Amino acid sequence: MRSMCGRTVAASEAAVRIVARLGILAMALVFLWAGIEFTRFAWNRNLGVGRLALWLIHVAWPVAAFTWIVFGGRTDCR
Repeated sequence: MRSMCGRTVAASEAAVRIVARLGILAMALVFLWAGIEFTRFAWNRNLGVGRLALWLIHVAWPVAAFTWIVFGGRTDCR
């Protein structure tokens, strides 16, 4: 066992955390890639009702993925 943020963590628990974070990173990369393609698809389209640019709605996907990537490595030590 080793100490992490003042707590003792078993090696198996640490391995599970690493695998989980790698899975989240993989999903974030998929969301980022697909979100960029999704936004490109909507780039020159408008919603019929309010004449709102459709890419303003679709851009939420790559932005969410970017925040997952940026803040994914952050750990809370309480």
